[in-house]
Amino acid sequence: MEALHGIATIKRDGSNLITEVDAKLKIGGYINKVQMVGPKAFDSQDIIPSELEIKIPHTGDVDLVKEQTRRAVEIQFQSDNGAVYIVRSASQTGEVDTGDEGLVGLVYMGDPAKKL
Repeated sequence: MEALHGIATIKRDGSNLITEVDAKLKIGGYINKVQMVGPKAFDSQDIIPSELEIKIPHTGDVDLVKEQTRRAVEIQFQSDNGAVYIVRSASQTGEVDTGDEGLVGLVYMGDPAKKL
């Protein structure tokens, strides 16, 4: 599935952190699988988490250890076309990426996205 692009707002520690433009969202939720048994196709569904790739400015007040271990945040995502999605119970996964021009790359996974 191709990711949606836009801006994400992370609600954490009683404050909102707005990410750089170019956040990416994979909405998660139910996906169909089809398997062939002989000449007959059978379908089933799996549920997968949402996934958000975001970048935040790497300023002096950004604690990389804290960002890498952040859990249970709510993220609001506004796509380029104006649609707004919300991801609840999102946790940062993997290692933070500090490779891009003063930005920190984070990947959050959480409940399947809901359209507001």
